[in-house]
Amino acid sequence: ITGITTGGPTGPPFNNCATPTSTPIPGGLASCAPLTIFARPPVIVKSFVPGSIQPNGTSTLTFTITNPNPVLTPALPPLTGIGFSDTLPGGMTVVNPANFSNTCGGTFTPQPLTPATTTIQLSGVQLNAGQSCVVSFNVTASGIGSICNTTSVVSSTEAGNGPASTACLTIAGPP
Repeated sequence: ITGITTGGPTGPPFNNCATPTSTPIPGGLASCAPLTIFARPPVIVKSFVPGSIQPNGTSTLTFTITNPNPVLTPALPPLTGIGFSDTLPGGMTVVNPANFSNTCGGTFTPQPLTPATTTIQLSGVQLNAGQSCVVSFNVTASGIGSICNTTSVVSSTEAGNGPASTACLTIAGPP
């Protein structure tokens, strides 16, 4: 198995058995050893679509969370307790209505999103190996320039923390 990384052990050990390919010696046994799979932490990708707006235009801020662990048989247990937070930078606000969407489940706060929202948090998400989910809502910004910000690390109970994600929104003047 490839891609084994650090993190907490998940699931029962797999038996890695080799069966002799030549004529076995009477009474001979197959060679077996347990194999423990270590879960990789979740991954978060933050993006703005479109990545450039006019002042007071609208962009959709999207957070995609993925369980990067391989789909195996028997299946690895899901990653649980997945969560992250994000503080909107100065000059960026949530649009009213926010057109909020959450395919991750878990607990998202605050609800409802308003133009006064400055920090969001998602917790208690569960994702099976290879599964992704998305949280998105609309934002706006005034002024001219580029506004970048970074999420917190994305955490999970079984595999610890995955890296934070940074995205930038460009606010361009009229053509």
